Amino acid sequence: MNEGIFVLQNIVERIRNSFHGADSAVDILVNSKEFANDDNKYAIAVSLMNNSAIYISFAQNFYQQNEILSGFAEIENYFRTFFDLQFELMEAVKNKEDNLSWFVSRHSIFVQAKKEIESLINRENENYKLIREQHKKNAEDFKQNAHKLFTKR
Repeated sequence: MNEGIFVLQNIVERIRNSFHGADSAVDILVNSKEFANDDNKYAIAVSLMNNSAIYISFAQNFYQQNEILSGFAEIENYFRTFFDLQFELMEAVKNKEDNLSWFVSRHSIFVQAKKEIESLINRENENYKLIREQHKKNAEDFKQNAHKLFTKR
């Protein structure tokens, strides 16, 4: 159990790193007033997304190498939404889209997937704490029972 929570924390950290760049890319493309009429916003957004793609590649590799992570639908959903967002961002850049309302909705799905990752790690950290507390209680109970057994003579 010990190893599992640390493996999960490791992949979540990699996911968080991928999220920041992708989220910033969307922000520059959609919300930035500094780049509103500047075609450089496309290059900057692609650069940020490419940086995030490096982190997501590391996260996917780590995920595939750690069987203990299989079965967490939240992780697989995050990967899927990341690549959907990446594809849509590249399409927006390629076409130099001005109306990005459709892209904003894709970003909302991506943000929701990240929230699910945060809920996952919070839930598993809480479970880990409960298990550790139960282990401590069991050890104390065992110690007391062993003491009683040996002091009865």
